[in-house]
Amino acid sequence: MTTEFLNEERDLPLPRQKKGIDHTQTEPVRGYFGVKDIFAFENVGFTRSSEGKRYLVCGECEQGPVGFVDTLTEMNYVTPERLAVQQTTNSPVEN
Repeated sequence: MTTEFLNEERDLPLPRQKKGIDHTQTEPVRGYFGVKDIFAFENVGFTRSSEGKRYLVCGECEQGPVGFVDTLTEMNYVTPERLAVQQTTNSPVEN
């Protein structure tokens, strides 16, 4: 599996856009984990092409974008900045 860390800054659209603005609002985000096969990420979907770009979203709640697709290399990049990490405990169950 092809994986890499992309330590570059890319503009991602804001998760919530303000109404009445005629352009897509973005913010610079640095640091992405990349894989060739999108299915290597758990529960990630992608958007239709918008302005020649494709973005990755949460497959469960469709929030995002959480990353982007590089159409030249076909790599899929997800940023930890846009992900919520759910911690689980491995404590034994008491009877």
